[in-house]
Amino acid sequence: MKRQLVRVIACMAVISAALAQFPTNVAGQTSAAPQTLGIGFQSAFPAYGASVIYNAPSGASVQGILGAFADLKMYAGRVRYRFQPNGNVHPYAFGTLGLWSYDGYRAGTYSVEKTTESVFGVGGGAGIEYFFAGMPSLGFNAEIGFGSAKFKDIDYNFSAIGVGVGLHYYIR
Repeated sequence: MKRQLVRVIACMAVISAALAQFPTNVAGQTSAAPQTLGIGFQSAFPAYGASVIYNAPSGASVQGILGAFADLKMYAGRVRYRFQPNGNVHPYAFGTLGLWSYDGYRAGTYSVEKTTESVFGVGGGAGIEYFFAGMPSLGFNAEIGFGSAKFKDIDYNFSAIGVGVGLHYYIR
């Protein structure tokens, strides 16, 4: 798991260095529509992984999260509604629908066997995305929400209030 995390961080560093080569205007944004497409990392309890966000001009956003770095894997899509920003702070509400897969153990009468189970899960919540002064293409988000996935064969169910954080670099 540590190797995978190091790989993700290294990839993000390489991507950030490459994206820094794009021409910017006076406000620090690329010449395309500002803050339209972001790539980065998102933790969403109890999973975490690579993330892509597309912000539509209407105020709606879609986000895909590929959380394949632990025993609990998450392949999720989100719809986010962005409220009116207040300076560098951009509040939003979100809904999540995804597939959770867990590698675990099932206890039988005389044995314990390794198994994998996948189930659909849902969630929702609210958060803020903060854009640092001097780095308007870099967004840090923090959120709180509720998530639920019910596994049948593996003794690992969750319906919990959780917190999440993310870091995204907007390329246009």
